[in-house]
Amino acid sequence: ETQPVGDVAKGKSTVEFLVPDITTPTPLSIELLAPGGHPLAAKKLDWQPQKKWSIYACEFSHQDLGFGDYPHRLRTSIRHGNIERALRFCRETDAWPEDDRYRFNIETSEPLTSFISFHGKEAARELARRMREGRIHLGAAHNTAATELLGHELMARFFYMSGRHAVDLLGVPPGKTLLSIDVIGLT
Repeated sequence: ETQPVGDVAKGKSTVEFLVPDITTPTPLSIELLAPGGHPLAAKKLDWQPQKKWSIYACEFSHQDLGFGDYPHRLRTSIRHGNIERALRFCRETDAWPEDDRYRFNIETSEPLTSFISFHGKEAARELARRMREGRIHLGAAHNTAATELLGHELMARFFYMSGRHAVDLLGVPPGKTLLSIDVIGLT
Protein backbone atom coordinates (compact mmCIF):
# COMPACT_ATOMS: atom_id res chain seq x y z
CA GLU A 1 0.00 0.00 0.00
CA THR A 2 1.32 3.44 -0.89
CA GLN A 3 0.25 6.59 0.93
CA PRO A 4 1.42 10.06 -0.13
CA VAL A 5 2.92 12.01 2.77
CA GLY A 6 3.50 15.33 1.01
CA ASP A 7 6.61 17.36 1.72
CA VAL A 8 8.83 15.98 4.46
CA ALA A 9 10.73 18.62 6.38
CA LYS A 10 14.53 18.42 6.52
CA GLY A 11 15.81 16.93 9.77
CA LYS A 12 13.66 15.07 12.28
CA SER A 13 9.92 15.13 11.63
CA THR A 14 6.83 13.01 12.17
CA VAL A 15 4.42 11.84 9.50
CA GLU A 16 1.26 9.85 10.29
CA PHE A 17 0.07 7.08 7.98
CA LEU A 18 -2.59 4.42 8.22
CA VAL A 19 -1.86 0.73 8.75
CA PRO A 20 -4.71 -1.74 8.11
CA ASP A 21 -6.18 -3.42 11.19
CA ILE A 22 -4.80 -6.88 11.93
CA THR A 23 -5.77 -9.64 14.38
CA THR A 24 -2.39 -11.39 14.77
CA PRO A 25 1.20 -10.09 14.89
CA THR A 26 2.28 -9.39 11.30
CA PRO A 27 5.64 -8.47 9.72
CA LEU A 28 5.52 -4.87 8.45
CA SER A 29 7.90 -3.14 6.06
CA ILE A 30 7.88 0.66 5.81
CA GLU A 31 9.77 2.53 3.08
CA LEU A 32 10.06 6.25 2.45
CA LEU A 33 10.34 6.78 -1.29
CA ALA A 34 11.54 9.85 -3.15
CA PRO A 35 9.28 11.28 -5.91
CA GLY A 36 11.27 9.26 -8.47
CA GLY A 37 10.56 6.03 -6.56
CA HIS A 38 14.01 5.33 -5.12
CA PRO A 39 14.13 4.44 -1.38
CA LEU A 40 15.26 7.11 1.11
CA ALA A 41 14.69 5.08 4.31
CA ALA A 42 13.32 1.65 5.29
CA LYS A 43 12.29 -0.12 8.50
CA LYS A 44 11.03 -3.66 9.19
CA LEU A 45 9.21 -4.67 12.36
CA ASP A 46 6.57 -7.01 13.77
CA TRP A 47 3.31 -5.04 13.90
CA GLN A 48 1.07 -5.89 16.85
CA PRO A 49 -2.74 -5.89 16.67
CA GLN A 50 -4.54 -2.94 18.20
CA LYS A 51 -6.27 -3.59 21.49
CA LYS A 52 -9.99 -4.02 20.88
CA TRP A 53 -12.12 -2.01 23.29
CA SER A 54 -15.73 -2.43 24.33
CA ILE A 55 -17.22 0.73 25.80
CA TYR A 56 -20.38 0.50 27.86
CA ALA A 57 -22.41 3.52 28.89
CA CYS A 58 -24.92 3.05 31.69
CA GLU A 59 -27.82 5.49 31.67
CA PHE A 60 -28.30 7.06 35.08
CA SER A 61 -31.11 5.32 36.90
CA HIS A 62 -30.72 6.41 40.49
CA GLN A 63 -34.27 6.81 41.75
CA ASP A 64 -33.86 9.73 44.11
CA LEU A 65 -32.06 12.09 41.76
CA GLY A 66 -33.44 15.50 42.67
CA PHE A 67 -34.61 14.31 46.09
CA GLY A 68 -34.84 17.92 47.25
CA ASP A 69 -38.19 18.34 45.49
CA TYR A 70 -41.74 17.60 46.65
CA PRO A 71 -42.55 13.86 46.73
CA HIS A 72 -45.25 14.04 44.03
CA ARG A 73 -42.84 15.86 41.70
CA LEU A 74 -40.08 13.40 42.51
CA ARG A 75 -42.32 10.51 41.50
CA THR A 76 -43.55 11.97 38.21
CA SER A 77 -40.63 14.03 36.98
CA ILE A 78 -37.84 11.71 38.10
CA ARG A 79 -39.05 8.14 38.62
CA HIS A 80 -41.75 8.08 35.94
CA GLY A 81 -39.70 10.42 33.74
CA ASN A 82 -36.74 8.01 33.75
CA ILE A 83 -38.97 5.18 32.51
CA GLU A 84 -40.70 7.44 29.93
CA ARG A 85 -37.33 8.52 28.51
CA ALA A 86 -36.03 4.94 28.49
CA LEU A 87 -39.04 3.80 26.46
CA ARG A 88 -38.63 6.72 24.04
CA PHE A 89 -34.88 6.06 23.62
CA CYS A 90 -35.63 2.36 23.00
CA ARG A 91 -38.05 3.34 20.22
CA GLU A 92 -35.53 5.81 18.75
CA THR A 93 -32.81 3.15 18.57
CA ASP A 94 -34.89 0.17 17.39
CA ALA A 95 -33.38 0.31 13.89
CA TRP A 96 -29.79 0.48 15.16
CA PRO A 97 -27.51 -2.59 15.23
CA GLU A 98 -28.39 -4.87 18.19
CA ASP A 99 -25.34 -4.01 20.30
CA ASP A 100 -25.89 -0.26 19.83
CA ARG A 101 -29.55 -0.17 20.88
CA TYR A 102 -30.48 1.76 23.99
CA ARG A 103 -30.70 -0.14 27.28
CA PHE A 104 -31.73 1.04 30.74
CA ASN A 105 -31.70 -0.17 34.33
CA ILE A 106 -34.63 0.77 36.54
CA GLU A 107 -32.86 0.88 39.89
CA THR A 108 -35.70 -0.47 42.02
CA SER A 109 -39.19 -1.88 41.52
CA GLU A 110 -40.79 0.86 43.64
CA PRO A 111 -41.93 3.11 40.74
CA LEU A 112 -43.25 0.23 38.62
CA THR A 113 -46.88 -0.01 39.78
CA SER A 114 -47.36 3.75 39.98
CA PHE A 115 -45.89 4.17 36.48
CA ILE A 116 -48.32 1.58 35.12
CA SER A 117 -51.27 3.14 37.00
CA PHE A 118 -50.37 6.62 35.79
CA HIS A 119 -49.55 5.73 32.15
CA GLY A 120 -52.04 2.94 31.42
CA LYS A 121 -52.11 -0.44 29.71
CA GLU A 122 -50.39 0.56 26.47
CA ALA A 123 -47.34 1.88 28.34
CA ALA A 124 -47.39 -1.26 30.53
CA ARG A 125 -47.36 -3.46 27.41
CA GLU A 126 -44.48 -1.52 25.90
CA LEU A 127 -42.52 -1.62 29.15
CA ALA A 128 -43.10 -5.38 29.45
CA ARG A 129 -41.99 -5.92 25.83
CA ARG A 130 -38.80 -3.92 26.39
CA MET A 131 -38.09 -5.89 29.55
CA ARG A 132 -38.59 -9.21 27.73
CA GLU A 133 -36.26 -7.95 24.96
CA GLY A 134 -33.62 -7.33 27.62
CA ARG A 135 -33.49 -3.62 26.78
CA ILE A 136 -34.95 -2.47 30.11
CA HIS A 137 -33.91 -4.28 33.27
CA LEU A 138 -35.70 -4.10 36.61
CA GLY A 139 -33.50 -4.03 39.71
CA ALA A 140 -34.03 -6.84 42.19
CA ALA A 141 -34.79 -4.70 45.25
CA HIS A 142 -38.04 -2.86 45.91
CA ASN A 143 -36.39 0.25 47.29
CA THR A 144 -33.31 1.36 49.12
CA ALA A 145 -33.19 0.27 52.75
CA ALA A 146 -30.88 0.01 55.69
CA THR A 147 -31.03 -3.78 55.50
CA GLU A 148 -29.47 -4.36 58.90
CA LEU A 149 -32.80 -3.12 60.32
CA LEU A 150 -34.86 -5.70 58.39
CA GLY A 151 -35.88 -9.04 59.80
CA HIS A 152 -36.16 -12.21 57.72
CA GLU A 153 -39.78 -11.53 56.68
CA LEU A 154 -39.11 -7.94 55.58
CA MET A 155 -35.93 -9.00 53.80
CA ALA A 156 -37.89 -11.61 51.82
CA ARG A 157 -40.54 -9.01 50.92
CA PHE A 158 -37.76 -6.65 49.83
CA PHE A 159 -37.41 -8.73 46.63
CA TYR A 160 -41.10 -9.65 46.11
CA MET A 161 -42.08 -6.91 43.63
CA SER A 162 -39.26 -7.56 41.14
CA GLY A 163 -38.94 -11.28 41.85
CA ARG A 164 -42.60 -12.26 41.70
CA HIS A 165 -45.22 -9.51 41.32
CA ALA A 166 -43.70 -7.89 38.21
CA VAL A 167 -43.22 -11.38 36.75
CA ASP A 168 -46.94 -12.15 37.20
CA LEU A 169 -48.15 -8.66 36.29
CA LEU A 170 -46.10 -8.14 33.12
CA GLY A 171 -44.86 -11.60 32.16
CA VAL A 172 -41.24 -10.50 32.43
CA PRO A 173 -38.14 -12.18 33.84
CA PRO A 174 -37.48 -11.51 37.53
CA GLY A 175 -35.01 -8.81 38.48
CA LYS A 176 -31.66 -10.43 39.21
CA THR A 177 -29.34 -7.50 39.77
CA LEU A 178 -29.33 -5.42 42.94
CA LEU A 179 -28.10 -1.88 42.42
CA SER A 180 -26.97 -0.65 45.80
CA ILE A 181 -25.99 2.93 45.15
CA ASP A 182 -26.36 4.71 48.47
CA VAL A 183 -27.59 2.08 50.90
CA ILE A 184 -25.51 2.29 54.01
CA GLY A 185 -25.16 -0.82 56.07
CA LEU A 186 -26.12 -3.29 53.32
CA THR A 187 -25.74 -6.68 54.99
